[in-house]
Amino acid sequence: MPQLDFFSFLTQTIWLSIAMCFFYLFFIKYFLAKSTETLKLREKIKGILEQFFKFDTNSKIVYNAIVKSF
Repeated sequence: MPQLDFFSFLTQTIWLSIAMCFFYLFFIKYFLAKSTETLKLREKIKGILEQFFKFDTNSKIVYNAIVKSF
């Protein structure tokens, strides 16, 4: 059976490992870094909005709408 041939199985395993390493590094470098940056920005904006709308009870509706949009 060609699927169980040791030499072809070994090279497929090596290439799969290399591909997964590159995918993991790409995911960490670009996608996860951008996601973390976005979450930090949202928390910062939420803090600013909480301070801005802290004393105005009528603005809670606007505040909740803005927070939900992020």
